[in-house]
Amino acid sequence: ELFHRSQEEKDAKEKAKEKIQTAIDILRMSNQKITHYSIAQTCGVSFTTVKKYLDDETLKSLNEVE
Repeated sequence: ELFHRSQEEKDAKEKAKEKIQTAIDILRMSNQKITHYSIAQTCGVSFTTVKKYLDDETLKSLNEVE
């Protein structure tokens, strides 16, 4: 039971990370600014979840012109 719950938590974390990455890709393709809020809006996860996985420095680098 304990292992099963732990695996479910890992799966949920991976799913959230995948959604966040997909949102970043979508925002990039549509030339929109990448913010915690825009990612949350695009992929349907909470602002808090996005903040948990992406710090401000990472966001700053995502918005730099390549």
